[in-house]
Amino acid sequence: MTVLVPHAPPVVPDPRAEARLTAFRLVEAVQVGGVGDAIETRLAEAELRGWSDVARVLLYAAVVRAFIVKDPDLPARIDELQERAEAGGDSALLAAALASRAEATFATGSEGDLQQSDRELATATALLRSSEGRPMELATGYIACAVAYGHRELWELAEELYAEATPQLADCELPMLVACVLFNRAEANVRLMCGLAEMDRADELGAAAPVARRTLEGARAGPLPPSWAVEVAVMDHLVASLSGTASSYEAAWLEQRACGLAVRSETTCGMLRLADAVRAARAGDWASVSADSRRAATLCGEDDAAQARALALKLAAQAETITGHPGNTDAARYARYSARRRWQIRLHLVGSARASLLTEQLRLDRDRHARAALVDELTGLSNRRGYTRHLRALRALPHPNGLAVLLVDIDEFKAVNDTYGHPVGDEVLAQIGETLAAGIRPRDLVARLGGDEFVVLLDDFGADAARRRALDLQRRLTAVTWDSVSPGLRISVSIGVAAGSPGHDPEMLVRLADTALYAAKALGGDRVELQPPGAG
Repeated sequence: MTVLVPHAPPVVPDPRAEARLTAFRLVEAVQVGGVGDAIETRLAEAELRGWSDVARVLLYAAVVRAFIVKDPDLPARIDELQERAEAGGDSALLAAALASRAEATFATGSEGDLQQSDRELATATALLRSSEGRPMELATGYIACAVAYGHRELWELAEELYAEATPQLADCELPMLVACVLFNRAEANVRLMCGLAEMDRADELGAAAPVARRTLEGARAGPLPPSWAVEVAVMDHLVASLSGTASSYEAAWLEQRACGLAVRSETTCGMLRLADAVRAARAGDWASVSADSRRAATLCGEDDAAQARALALKLAAQAETITGHPGNTDAARYARYSARRRWQIRLHLVGSARASLLTEQLRLDRDRHARAALVDELTGLSNRRGYTRHLRALRALPHPNGLAVLLVDIDEFKAVNDTYGHPVGDEVLAQIGETLAAGIRPRDLVARLGGDEFVVLLDDFGADAARRRALDLQRRLTAVTWDSVSPGLRISVSIGVAAGSPGHDPEMLVRLADTALYAAKALGGDRVELQPPGAG
């Protein structure tokens, strides 16, 4: 008997999901080589299609690239990412934006700037710890915060964040993110060991070594790019020197590969020289210590290997004291005193950062409870109560160029629910809300009034500008790939627009916009209509 088994329909790739994965791969690619204009090209496509989640990841890739090439537009890139993340309710990439700004400030900022950045970094970390976002975005946020804490030399906090990021990676769609967390975690532990070695804290150094080895083993087991694998091997070699154990690698083999790296070659070679200097110091070969530590201090950069450089300078000072002027220990004593003071300040910063984290977490919890009453659970937009509060506030403010109201209604939404089911309908509402929020300024408001009706309040907008904005929003909504929500799905919206002079009452403009929306519906929908003639 022949049994015919029906073939399962072919799996159609989701273009939006594929674009999101590609965006994350670009975040990786900018760190190991050039990507040309791929970020801008993909970003333009994401904007055109209304893929705001993809656009946010690409903006983060642009931030990472700006860091690497020292682009003067870095602050503007970070600001744009923050605006988009806030508009889209993306706590994870908002945290990444705040952490990126903090990291940039740590390198160049004044004392007041540093304090503000410490607060922003605490806010970013608290956001992550209370967020339930997508795994790849969360892992990205954790990495950004941990890297920023590492630049502040708060390696204990960096290690905690990498540990917290690890569970997020269980369902991660991109193995490379797993590798990034493992690599960065290993690097943070090696930096801590360099700091402990500089301070001659032998007991703590011995306790830190097994932790560093475990993180290095985890990194080696991950899907590392070849260049990262070389760096992990060099870090492992350095940990062996710091802990007084045999290395698993031959120094000549490591040096050959480190010198061939396209990125971070000098820093990696500097770590090798530092490992040689540490071993020479253990053997009492101070002439070799002098040569190797000086070379290490030259190669290790102040940005990405500051603690290794500090240890190299300390060893160079020791060597100079012993080989140059054995009876003069003043320079070495001063160096030890300065290092102790710096370490004490660092430990104080660790305590302050923990206290700041707790304060921010409590503040966020309080704000979340207050915000919950004003936010629509499905879309993350303001609900009717939040909209009413905003409307009251608008009455008390001057509007030099007037105020505009856009009422947005989904055409034939009942048919969408009846045909595709309410879960698809809910996804449509969420996507509409996200697209509207991405298409306005942070100062403006998008709210869901209920059902399939949304309102947009535009401050300082005249009638012509309001109509152009409505047409732009309609274009964005039409460009969304609705097939990725459900095959065959098509969505259109009708928009009623009302704009008034500075003296207009906001509630009257809402009524006029409702009249315009009714007219758009009566004309068949899928159109924008301005307030009735003469109403303004």
